[in-house]
Amino acid sequence: TCPACGTTLDGSWCPTCRIEPNHSLERATETWDENETRVSSVASEVDEDFDPLSIVGTRVDPLESILSDARILLSEEEYPIAAYLVESLDERGFLHEDLEALAEIIRMPVEKIEGVLEVIQDVAPVGVGARSLAECLHLQAEYLRRSGEYVPDHVGFLIDNHLEDLGAHKFGKLARQLGVTPEEIELARDFIRDR
Repeated sequence: TCPACGTTLDGSWCPTCRIEPNHSLERATETWDENETRVSSVASEVDEDFDPLSIVGTRVDPLESILSDARILLSEEEYPIAAYLVESLDERGFLHEDLEALAEIIRMPVEKIEGVLEVIQDVAPVGVGARSLAECLHLQAEYLRRSGEYVPDHVGFLIDNHLEDLGAHKFGKLARQLGVTPEEIELARDFIRDR
């Protein structure tokens, strides 16, 4: 559970306050207090007819939300990288930028850029920031696994090596290659397709 708010953690992050549990309680409490103060000040500045749910209903640009959430976890030096990556997402949330070419242009290690991308992928809806369909499916399967959902055997291998065969319903061929039953392949395919 989160040391600041008591929420059940989603992996290593608190979905409410967006902190890691290994951060100090003092820092977590400061972040929580800042957010609480902001909400309190909004509520105190309005009249009796104020509906707090209207804040929730306000349209927020999803890319701005991702960038805002990512900035909480990044250093100031990493902000421009995050902004560039978020602005480079296509309409489906995929990233088609070559990170190695970007690293050369901005003279920064590709590992640093990949780290920023991982933060974006952590705060964005699951699968956003993926560089391919396979990576998107991996991110989703890993999220479900961390959430305690059963992920059938061979899902990762099938995503990495046999998406086309799955799409073509070549379950017998895949079953023979993996030494499993066609039903097990269908179960993995159904998981990938339905989740």
